[in-house]
Amino acid sequence: MNLRPGARVRFVVEKDAARILPVEGGIETLKGAVRVPAPQDFKAARHKAMEERSREKSARTRR
Repeated sequence: MNLRPGARVRFVVEKDAARILPVEGGIETLKGAVRVPAPQDFKAARHKAMEERSREKSARTRR
């Protein structure tokens, strides 16, 4: 397969078989791979996730 340690691969499932294929490029090549119903505000989503994690950490330290 000519893969090196750390190489990125993708799994393609076809009927009763699966193929492992090398992936060219990085995460930027995945843009548009998942369809969403409307534009996403990633900055707001990241901020919300950081707030939630902060609350969870605070709750654990109070125990």
